[in-house]
Amino acid sequence: EDNLENKLYLPAAIRGNLFIIKLNSGKHTEATKLAEESLRLNQRFLEEAPNHPLVARVKRNLALGYVNLSSLHFDLGDFERSEDIMRLGFDFSKQNFEPKTEEYFLSVLGVAEVKNAKQEPEAALPYLDKAEACLDNMETDNYQLRAYLYNVYGSVSYKLDTPKKALEYYKKSEIYYKKFNGESYDSNRLYQSMNMGIISAEL
Repeated sequence: EDNLENKLYLPAAIRGNLFIIKLNSGKHTEATKLAEESLRLNQRFLEEAPNHPLVARVKRNLALGYVNLSSLHFDLGDFERSEDIMRLGFDFSKQNFEPKTEEYFLSVLGVAEVKNAKQEPEAALPYLDKAEACLDNMETDNYQLRAYLYNVYGSVSYKLDTPKKALEYYKKSEIYYKKFNGESYDSNRLYQSMNMGIISAEL
């Protein structure tokens, strides 16, 4: 059937799912192409059908698509490209989501992370504060997002040469990781624990 769902929505969703598969397989060039195509299709959908019942879902997919593509370039060390994409994503989220949503949080945290990676910790702080305010405004506390946030706060504080404050943030991150996932470890929690140990040894 020739409609926007079949022409744009479903192809965008399929490419978004394939992006994850290619990324997890280490095929970064293919993953990048899929993410960019998914973004373009979602953007076209919003342009051509701004009142469609699927608009809310498309906007969420688009916001997360920006985060995913930015993260890919971040992981490859291309922080300039990562920041360009994340700024587009944050602008989109500011226009389409309230500052108490996961979409807004992930976008603003993404800007802070890339600022920090570019050795601009001072510039990262206002975005971290916006991210924390967003979590505070949510109806229920999200332990996983809190853990991520305080982990980045810890890294930024350490680069600002305030190791005691950094250690406090890493400890807060550990508390929320435990609330979220008990004693299980993912890569983020592993790095957080390593950083906490390094700072503890320095103090």
